[in-house]
Amino acid sequence: DGGGEGVLRAKEVADEVGATPLIVAARWGKPAIVKWLLGFGADPAQLASTGRWRGLTARQVAEQAASQRSQPKDLRRAQVECVQLLAEKEAPLARETRLAAEAKLRSAMLPPEGEAITSTRLAKAVAAAEKAHVAPDLVAHAAEVRAKVAAEEAARRALRSALAAAGRTL
Repeated sequence: DGGGEGVLRAKEVADEVGATPLIVAARWGKPAIVKWLLGFGADPAQLASTGRWRGLTARQVAEQAASQRSQPKDLRRAQVECVQLLAEKEAPLARETRLAAEAKLRSAMLPPEGEAITSTRLAKAVAAAEKAHVAPDLVAHAAEVRAKVAAEEAARRALRSALAAAGRTL
């Protein structure tokens, strides 16, 4: 199978600095390996989990690397080729994911009639939006709303607790 079975198990495993094999291949300008990994289903939208690339996709890491003028031109050209391969694969997936995350975020901030805004629901929506690269200003606004809602929830709990201690209820 050309080593594909191992790739299927290891394609998304991060190394000690949080980088997937796809991120490493893109960073070092290895378009043949990038194609091969994508062919076996590596996720171009997966983010590095730790280290200096934390929160970046393979395309973003390759873009950063290609912008470093101190690298040899042939390496930068190969990194740009990786960026193009990843952008082609990522575009339809990223748009759908981003739109779904935006809808979830807006729904969490403006729930249907009769449903409350909760900090837990907002936290999940903010995390999904960050992962899907939703517009940072929308994510920041939702995070602010979440902080206010969490403070209100805490104040309500404290009030209920104080009233309960005094033998009263709301």
